[in-house]
Amino acid sequence: MPTYTAHFFTEADWAETTIKAVSPKQALQRARQIERGETETLSFQSYDTTHGVERIEIWASDRRTVAEWESDDLRLRLAATDLLDALEAQTAAAQ
Repeated sequence: MPTYTAHFFTEADWAETTIKAVSPKQALQRARQIERGETETLSFQSYDTTHGVERIEIWASDRRTVAEWESDDLRLRLAATDLLDALEAQTAAAQ
């Protein structure tokens, strides 16, 4: 069975764990189980405090990202600049 490395990212820190799974998709499903109820098993490399996991990456043994998940909040924050630019362009066009 292949071994994957799951990387968990928060705003300020990260952790990793090894997961044995048949596929990257199954490794990501297991990582999500950890994210939802077993984060105390992870050893976060913390700068300060954790605000909850916002991104998970599953890496194959060759360090390629083979599956990933992002929280809704992270996706919204990443899209904020584009949303602001669109709103400002819309406002400028209306004037």
